[in-house]
Amino acid sequence: MLIANMLSALLAVTPIETDCLFVLAHTGETNEMLPIMEEMQKQEKEFKVLALGVAQDLIKNRVDPSKQLQAAHWGVAIEKNWPIDRELPKNAVEAVAKEIHARIVVTGVAMLPQKQFLEAYASTAKTFAFWDNPEPRGAVPYFSTALNVQAAASKVLFPSGFVASAKEFAERPEEQKLVIGKPTLLYSLEDLQRIDKKAVLETLHFTSEQPVIAFIGTYGDRYEKAFQMFIEALNTTIEPKSQVIVQIHPMANGDFEQHACTTFLNKKQQYIVSPKNGVSMLEALAVADIVVTYNSSAGFQALLGGKRVIYVVPEGDAYSNSLIEQGLVYKVSSPQAFSTEVTRKFSSDSPGSLIDLMHIPLDPKERFLHLLYGE
Repeated sequence: MLIANMLSALLAVTPIETDCLFVLAHTGETNEMLPIMEEMQKQEKEFKVLALGVAQDLIKNRVDPSKQLQAAHWGVAIEKNWPIDRELPKNAVEAVAKEIHARIVVTGVAMLPQKQFLEAYASTAKTFAFWDNPEPRGAVPYFSTALNVQAAASKVLFPSGFVASAKEFAERPEEQKLVIGKPTLLYSLEDLQRIDKKAVLETLHFTSEQPVIAFIGTYGDRYEKAFQMFIEALNTTIEPKSQVIVQIHPMANGDFEQHACTTFLNKKQQYIVSPKNGVSMLEALAVADIVVTYNSSAGFQALLGGKRVIYVVPEGDAYSNSLIEQGLVYKVSSPQAFSTEVTRKFSSDSPGSLIDLMHIPLDPKERFLHLLYGE
C-alpha cells in the first residue's frame, strides 16, 4: 500500500509534456483557433488546450477530450462573466506552468489572465499572443486589455498585415510580428461564394434588373439616429431606383426598423425588413450592390466579398474604425452626402477584395503549423 501511494504521488506530479498549449478565453480567439486545432488533430499533432470561461463550451464538442485540460484542477477556472482585467491567483497559474510543460504557448489577448500565463511560461517556452480582432484599436476596454496582454508575448500573431503594421505595435520588432491570417474570415468568403443569389432575390421578391442596397443593422440610441438618417437619405436619393433590404441584428427584434420604414420612407421605395427567420446576413451581403451600416463588423465581411461599403455616421458622432480611417470604405454624415456617394458608387467598379487591401493571408492553418513545426 505504501509503495502504491508513493507511486501515485509520483505520477501526480509528473509533468505533462506537449508541443503546444493553447490558453483560450474569448469567443473570437477560440473560434479562430478551433479550425487550427482541428487540423492539428487530423495530422495527429500533439497539443493541449486550457479553456477558460466561454471557451469551455466552444471547444467541448470539437476538440478531443484527451487534449482538454480541466482548469478547475489547478484553480484557474473562470466564470463566463469574469471581468477581463481581473487576474487569477498567481500560485494557481504557476502550478499550471509547473505541471504542463509546453514548447510553445499560444493565448488570446482578450483577458488579463492570459498575460499571466504568458509571463509564467516566458522562461521555458516560446510564447505567442494571437490578436484576433480585425481592428488594431478601439474605444472599448477590450483594446486596452489586449494591448496589455500582447506585450507579455515573445511574438504576436496577427490576422492581417494591416493590423500588424498599425502604430499600436510600432515598438515591437518586425521579427516578433507574424501574420497568420483569420480562418473564420475565409470561411465567410467561401460561404458568400456558395450562396445562390437568384434564389435569394426570389425570396425577397427583388429583381436582378435593379440595384440592391443592404443595410446591416445593430442597436442602440446612436444606431437609431444613424438609421433615421439612412431613411432620410433614401428619400433624397431619387436615381437610380433601388431595392433595399434591412437586415436586423440578432439582439434586436426589428420593430424599430419596421416602424421607421413604414412611417418615414418614401412609399415608392421598395424595401423589406428581414425577420430573424428570413434572409441571413450573408445572403443579404451576397445579393447587395452596396452595403450600408452604422457600426457593424459586417463591413469587413462585405469588403472581403468585394462589395462597396458605406458607413452612415451622423454629424457630431465620433464613431470611426480602421476601414474608415484608411479610406477603404466611405463615411457619410448627411443625407445629401449619402445621395452623392450612392449614385457615384452605382456607376463605379467594385473595390478590391479585403484580402488584398488589408494583406490577409489565404493559408492561416498552414502558416500556424509551419510556425509550430517548421522553425
